Amino acid sequence: MQNDVRFFGEVKPPKKIENARNDMVDYLDSDLDVHAVAILTDGFEWELWIRPKGESVEDLDNPHAKASLQDPLKTVRTRNMKTAPYQPHQVRNSIDTQEFSNFTLETVLEISKKSST
Repeated sequence: MQNDVRFFGEVKPPKKIENARNDMVDYLDSDLDVHAVAILTDGFEWELWIRPKGESVEDLDNPHAKASLQDPLKTVRTRNMKTAPYQPHQVRNSIDTQEFSNFTLETVLEISKKSST
């Protein structure tokens, strides 16, 4: 709060990420007097949105970052249907951690500082 930043989150059922996007546009356009950071997800797809103070969401290039767990979760589902054992770390290793690195506090703070200047 002391940095005039608000964090939002919007979680929707699987395959309903578009509903989260629509809701987030409404939220972010209603409170323009602070910086806003939002994370949207349907459990499979993840998006990071950033709206600098005083700017309309429509004028921005959001989402700022995207990440997906669709392939690793599909692997888990497929392997759970089979009787052959598998190592959970193999599935964890298939997550694209580079995509999720854009969701860290350091990245969000860096983006906020750039948008404030």
